[in-house]
Amino acid sequence: MRLTGPHLLPVAMCFGSFAWSFVFVSQPFHIQRISTTDPAATLRWTGWILGITSLVTVVTAPVWGRYATRGNPKACCVPLVTMRHAGARA
Repeated sequence: MRLTGPHLLPVAMCFGSFAWSFVFVSQPFHIQRISTTDPAATLRWTGWILGITSLVTVVTAPVWGRYATRGNPKACCVPLVTMRHAGARA
């Protein structure tokens, strides 16, 4: 069976979500290992690192949705992915 068209995106999203679940579970241990601050500050930074992505998504999703419905949704995706990669590299 070959996945194409409308079946490919849900499968890709499922694998992406599954992969991120491992990041969310293992990242606090990596941060704790490389941290030079006390455990409370490390826990605070871990919360910020893991929580800021969801917070930014909740805040900006209505803006991007409105922008995509007014124009070309594919053209909207390019700057969004570019900013996301720039944020991940920061």
